[in-house]
Amino acid sequence: MVEQFDRYGNPARSEPDDVLTAAVRGASEQIAVVPGLAATEFAVPSEDSGALLPAGLRERRGLPSIGDALREMHFPSSMDSRGAARRRLVYEELFILQIGLALLRARAKREPGRVFEITPEVGQVTVYFMRDEDDSGAIPDGTEVAEVKAALDLIRPANTAPVDLIVLAPIPVAVDFSFASVTPNSSSLKTAIKANLAQFFKEETSVAVNVLADAYSSVIFNTVDTTNGDTVTSFVLTEPVGDVDITTGEIAILGNISI
Repeated sequence: MVEQFDRYGNPARSEPDDVLTAAVRGASEQIAVVPGLAATEFAVPSEDSGALLPAGLRERRGLPSIGDALREMHFPSSMDSRGAARRRLVYEELFILQIGLALLRARAKREPGRVFEITPEVGQVTVYFMRDEDDSGAIPDGTEVAEVKAALDLIRPANTAPVDLIVLAPIPVAVDFSFASVTPNSSSLKTAIKANLAQFFKEETSVAVNVLADAYSSVIFNTVDTTNGDTVTSFVLTEPVGDVDITTGEIAILGNISI
């Protein structure tokens, strides 16, 4: 009798089986465990054989390997280690979900009889991704692009050729802000303006989408100085002037701010 658990350690079902199985396949993954086995006897897949999470990304996030995660879920050495194992499994599932959504968004941009400029050829999908939370910078490097491409190839539809799944890092376009004046002219309000612009460029910009003057002007006007409650009553910008044009493959990032 083999008792099966889902990836979070919850009982799933029991059924006869002569072979101890272990399958790691995204959200539908189930792990077969024979009751009574010691932790050292628990067969788990290696990182290379079963994981969909790129090794480099896993290491940067401080997550355990798939083997360690599965072992700690079923035979935890401590509550902390079991929590780390759970975080790793949840992170991998959400990572796959985000990639899938990116593919769906790219597919939704295509229309019958017309190919958007962002997609090189009919039937191809171009995926751009960022690293917004990484201290080393939001634009991925070549190694990270290769890691994500390899991960996507594992879940690529069977009828999609490898060359038709294109993974790229966006080309950054730095947008500098130069203020001729701002009222009130306090250092704390200037700091708040810089923080608001940084948040705007982190959360609101997208690949091949222009940065509208109305959008960044609204960000500046809506700035509140949290130290005293002051708000911006007027400002004059010498740059940028008007909308900032962003073309295919590019993304706007915040450049230098001079107030």
